[in-house]
Amino acid sequence: MLSLAALPSLLPNLSNLSTLLRSTPHRPRHDGHAIPEDDLLNSIWIGLLGVEALMVLGVALRGLVGAVAASR
Repeated sequence: MLSLAALPSLLPNLSNLSTLLRSTPHRPRHDGHAIPEDDLLNSIWIGLLGVEALMVLGVALRGLVGAVAASR
């Protein structure tokens, strides 16, 4: 079982993540727009984040509204 004390070590270091995101070059086309593959990957990434948010919301609602277990 995973303890809550181990949780901070599993989370990414946000300062390193922001540094990585800032250092990742954006590849503009000659006309200044993003490359279509980048747009596709961005759409997929946003979609996955949305699905994850819905899953977290579903688990939270199930925990709040879920049926109370009957005692024996």
